[in-house]
Amino acid sequence: MTKTIYLINHSHTDIGYTDVQEIITEYHVDYIRQAMEIIANELANHESCDYIWTCENYWQVDLFLNEAEPAEIAVFEEYIAAGYIDFGKNYLNMTELVDSKMYEKYLKEGDDYSKKFNRQLNSAMTADINGYSWSYSDSLLENGIDNLFSCIHGHHGMYPLFKNQLPFWWESPKGEKLLVWSGEHYHFGNELGIVPNAQTSYQIKDEYMFDSATEQFEIATKRIFRYIEDLTSRGYTYDFLPLMISGFMSDNAGPSEQLLGFINRWNETFGDQVTLKMSGLNEFFDVLRKEDLSTLPTYAGDWNDWWADGVGSTPAATKIYKAAIRKYRLLQELTDGVTDHFSTKEQELLTNAEKNLLMYAEHTWGYSSSVSEPWNTLVNELDYRKVAYATNGSQQITKVLNKELVKNHGRAYPKAHRKQKYKIINPYNDVVQSDTTLLIEYWENIEGRSVSNGLFPFIEVYDVDTNEVYPCQIDTTARAFEITINVKLNPKEVKTLSVRLTDEPKMTRNYTSFVQGAERVLDIVFEGKPNDYFIETEHFTVELSNRTGIKNIILKSNNQSILKEDYDVPAFLGIYEKTEIRTSPYEERRRMGRNRKGKHADRSISKIRDVYVKERGEIFTTVVIEGQLEGTQMYAIYLKIYNALPKIEASIRIQKNNEWAPENLYVSLPFSIGEELFVKKSGNVMRPKVDQLPGTNTEFYLLDTGNMYLDETNKRGLGVCMHDTPLITLGDLENHPIELFRPSDKSNNENVYSWVMNNFWETNFKVDLSGFYEFKYTVFVSEDTSNIQELDKKMDQTNQGIITIPI
Repeated sequence: MTKTIYLINHSHTDIGYTDVQEIITEYHVDYIRQAMEIIANELANHESCDYIWTCENYWQVDLFLNEAEPAEIAVFEEYIAAGYIDFGKNYLNMTELVDSKMYEKYLKEGDDYSKKFNRQLNSAMTADINGYSWSYSDSLLENGIDNLFSCIHGHHGMYPLFKNQLPFWWESPKGEKLLVWSGEHYHFGNELGIVPNAQTSYQIKDEYMFDSATEQFEIATKRIFRYIEDLTSRGYTYDFLPLMISGFMSDNAGPSEQLLGFINRWNETFGDQVTLKMSGLNEFFDVLRKEDLSTLPTYAGDWNDWWADGVGSTPAATKIYKAAIRKYRLLQELTDGVTDHFSTKEQELLTNAEKNLLMYAEHTWGYSSSVSEPWNTLVNELDYRKVAYATNGSQQITKVLNKELVKNHGRAYPKAHRKQKYKIINPYNDVVQSDTTLLIEYWENIEGRSVSNGLFPFIEVYDVDTNEVYPCQIDTTARAFEITINVKLNPKEVKTLSVRLTDEPKMTRNYTSFVQGAERVLDIVFEGKPNDYFIETEHFTVELSNRTGIKNIILKSNNQSILKEDYDVPAFLGIYEKTEIRTSPYEERRRMGRNRKGKHADRSISKIRDVYVKERGEIFTTVVIEGQLEGTQMYAIYLKIYNALPKIEASIRIQKNNEWAPENLYVSLPFSIGEELFVKKSGNVMRPKVDQLPGTNTEFYLLDTGNMYLDETNKRGLGVCMHDTPLITLGDLENHPIELFRPSDKSNNENVYSWVMNNFWETNFKVDLSGFYEFKYTVFVSEDTSNIQELDKKMDQTNQGIITIPI
């Protein structure tokens, strides 16, 4: 039987890695022009064209449409209609950092464009990235994409199902099915020697690895027939197979007309055994769908990405990105996703914000020599540009949200002698009980009196409409005074609050007694009196220790701890890992394989220097845990334990040293109230090590909002919001043999660590993690919560908060 090899010529999109990002965009526009020139030459010389160029993603098409002249676009679309140019409808090769709703908007753009053509354009492809959130399958299916071609890169990663070059059905969370072809690396056609002067030996290890003398056609003959023989021995039964190829050996590579000469020579020589044929992505799936696919296996679950961890190499920029996404989602909630009332400029701002945020979430994290040459100019240029995507996106979405609040909700700007009035907005369709902060800037006055610490006991917060007085707590910041209150709001409710001065100060008056001595230390157990070892709130008893920081947290509603019984590291303490360089910075990292640390990695845990209560107020108590941690100059935990809300906030403040060696920094999150861990990933709730495709990554996960636990029997949920840093790792931190997910192993009640920083990748991760950081976590308990969907809503609301503006 003659086999047909379908060759899909494309350019793998790395926005960065091989050059600065704006030049990369120009590459991909020019590659389309180069492909059009090849097609035009073929049509002129042969009156037909066997050459087919596939745009890997719709982003490439979008770039071309925005830059090309109308005449060029007309030819481009003529070639698409004829099948000479094809395109995948995936927008870009993304990490799971991407907001799913935002991404779906741009998938829809590709789908809308595809409907211009009278041919089936219903396929997507990805290259490099090693997985996708489960919700990605629904996002594709709902935007006219029925087929996905996956080109996994096994560098520090792995394809699913324990083998590749095979099709399967991926069942989405909504129960629909996506046809997937799990293929070879996107340069594998080059490895076989098919593209003249563009061969490589990246994955294939044979006698030709370093052979520059043997003719390429001879090498290709050996490798192609050996590869087919190997596939057959693995049970491959199709009489065709697909291979991705690039015109030259590089990421961001262009087309090659010489490919046609090789194909013609091959088919003249071996066409009766193996035929080579150029194909578009969609054409390949047309061929595949003519087969009987009823017996294909179906798998449901998350395809957990091995390449999600780049976000940990730029923790400061990732924090900016995460804050911008929260504002984006608040805007969606506030407007119910309807932006028809936006001006043209506001729509442009929103679009630019979305595209910048998408570019930050794209999978390329730096220049190819970021680790081996961290001083290199291109390394730093690409780094600053990557950060700029997050920064610019944050600026733009901040402007859009602010304009919405000014125009439609009356937000006021600073004004001399203004009356302090505030609008508290619940943007959600649910009842929300939350803390919120009213700001009074240092230059303001209240009722003609300058704001100062001495005025604090006289400040009162009240509802303008009902005159209800809210208990409050006031803190001093660098340029303002923060007044924190608790408020309960009905769905979409808006309250108007203001501040005034009272005649009598609101202070707790008491004489010094033996319970609190003249030195003002609370260290005696006395009924009804606080002490500095136990923090009592309406919902929690928090026990402190000079050895562990937090010793225990008891939930009063069931008198049980919300900490795991067998945790290894106390809550919020840091863990630092360093792998000593025994070879070179590059080689030491390469040797790690799928581990993100070396076998000889040193590990250190925070040592407690001091634990003390910094402040007790009507709304919360602040506890400071000062520690020492290797790799840092400072590691401090600031706890805000709320009196009337079942919530504890932790701010981790770090001064990180510079280090060229591979590093990891974690924060321990040993919380639990149920037997199973749930997480939110790119818009979908799943259970790590349970809801996954066989053979996928169980080492770490990139989350959307954080961790969740559900006690269904008692209708109680616990959430851990990770506001700034999205990676977690589970279980043992030791270097170990990697175990891929197997459906028989359905247990995930392990220790959880927030993976704050890493610089382990040997090519394009940012190696310098030094600097000052603050990472925020919120732990909360939700009573009367009967299912994970309800808890997920509380997670979203806690993560994003409510809106408070001056009016």
